[in-house]
Amino acid sequence: MLIMINGNASEIPEGMSIQELLPVKGVSGKGIAVALNDKVIHAEEWENTKLKQGDHVEFIRHVGGG
Repeated sequence: MLIMINGNASEIPEGMSIQELLPVKGVSGKGIAVALNDKVIHAEEWENTKLKQGDHVEFIRHVGGG
């Protein structure tokens, strides 16, 4: 199925969760937030949040500095 990840189209298996998507896309779960269709999904919900055709996923990295 086709979803958008950080603005790029990506083909993933049907029924994949956010938790399963992270390693496939080479993203560590540490220091990131995940937004699904413009709603932040808390890390404890990643495993049970299944992605659907046409979803928009954004990986947001925390960047420190000053």
